[in-house]
Amino acid sequence: MAITKTIDDCNEYFAADNHTKSIDWDAYNDGQKAGAFAQAQRELTVFLGRQLYDPTSDDAVYQDPRAVYEQTLYLLENTEHKSTGDNPATLDLAMDQEKEVIDRKGVLISPMAQRYFMINRLRGVRG
Repeated sequence: MAITKTIDDCNEYFAADNHTKSIDWDAYNDGQKAGAFAQAQRELTVFLGRQLYDPTSDDAVYQDPRAVYEQTLYLLENTEHKSTGDNPATLDLAMDQEKEVIDRKGVLISPMAQRYFMINRLRGVRG
């Protein structure tokens, strides 16, 4: 079954009694959260090369919703946010000392999301 989770489910996942990063989650406004949630779903769909699924039980193979929630916070923490109105700007920039230019970090897939997808990040090579 295609994923049917919403930002409300994401808010529940990052509730204070359910996740250690609840304070980090609460630092963002509703618009930022909703945008990151939509972006996370798109990125993970492309990354996997398949549709995201809702598990039919807690022991289901697919843990796609949890991966989407983790990717949502990962995007918020690791991308540049421009200031709009009362919201402060959050910039994630690093200065390249040799070139003296700004190098923006590329956003990748959250390590925790990869764990939910059971993707092994280490590969053995025979030689």
